[in-house]
Amino acid sequence: NWGMLPFVLRDPADFEKFETGSLLYVPGVRETVRSGAEECVGYLLRDGERIPVALSLGRLTEAERDILLAGCLINYYGKDL
Repeated sequence: NWGMLPFVLRDPADFEKFETGSLLYVPGVRETVRSGAEECVGYLLRDGERIPVALSLGRLTEAERDILLAGCLINYYGKDL
């Protein structure tokens, strides 16, 4: 609804890598969503480090992917106006 990607960590042990202030960078995320891929790699950016984290988007429907690509549900509905 608000255009937030429903990432789930593929490996629960990766949860321990997150700290307050960590940033998650997902290169090519728009193409990942557009292509229908269910998995991708993100990187935690912290103190000059780039720590890989395996992510899953799950099985999104085509409509859910279109909503995410539009940015949010209101943009999705407004795109045909």
